[in-house]
Amino acid sequence: MQSALAMLYPAQCVGCGEPVQETHGLCGKCWAETPFVTGHVCDKCGCPLPGDGDGATDLCDDCMEIARPWSRGRAALIYDGQGRRFVMGIKYYDRLDLVPPAASWMARAARPFLTADLLVVPVPAHWTRVFKRRYNQAAELARALARETGLDVAPTALLRPTRTPKQDRKSREERFANLAGRIVPHPKWGGALKDRSVLLVDDVFTSGATLGAAAEACLTAGAREVFVLALARAVKETKFFPKRRAGPRQGKDERCNRSPSTPNRIAAIAMPRNGCSHTRGSISPRSTFPATRRSGAR
Repeated sequence: MQSALAMLYPAQCVGCGEPVQETHGLCGKCWAETPFVTGHVCDKCGCPLPGDGDGATDLCDDCMEIARPWSRGRAALIYDGQGRRFVMGIKYYDRLDLVPPAASWMARAARPFLTADLLVVPVPAHWTRVFKRRYNQAAELARALARETGLDVAPTALLRPTRTPKQDRKSREERFANLAGRIVPHPKWGGALKDRSVLLVDDVFTSGATLGAAAEACLTAGAREVFVLALARAVKETKFFPKRRAGPRQGKDERCNRSPSTPNRIAAIAMPRNGCSHTRGSISPRSTFPATRRSGAR
């Protein structure tokens, strides 16, 4: 049966639609064009740092200035070029087919602090935004991450009771003021956080204001410790990290809204060579985190 389905619906690169060997695989070109976070990174936010690490815990400039209410953090992609298109596809264009491979990359990025007792919790969205988009992209990533790693997940442990203005075009100080106290433990389901080590999941880490508000809510609910994990990390343009340009720009209504079967490339997903399966020009992520029993969503 599986062979017949594979003949009728051959696997395609999730970025461009080219034939690949395995489902959720990547062609070599899409792998090469995606800004994956590797090497030396900030231990609090996952921002890539210049040079090679010496094994000591290093922080970026922002994390040295801002008190982060969590212990450690990581991100899978840089929020630029193909990485940005990937995030936009999930968030605005119903590209939920991108969620499973994204979750596997996030699991790999979080390996330095992944333990079997972590509780995966998504950053909540206000109900009006969930109604408009039909889903919370952070919750979709959290569920997929829990399936990938075998961890427990509590998709409704946190609540955003009031709708906050969008963070776009706000300064760092305005972002933190906008989110202060706006995320709280859910009055019914927030008890799942008590005495747990929590892994907060979001799609993008920019200033850290949203993740900070969510981490504070977890600690208020009695969480023992909080870690954060984002699909993509926004970084400042420097000589070490120049902006990437992934092909010609598309219009606002066309960006990231095409499925892999359409001719235009809209979002590429990638993995570093270590830990990938290379078969006939495709790259497919494989989880290396040991499977543990998952007690189900709360």
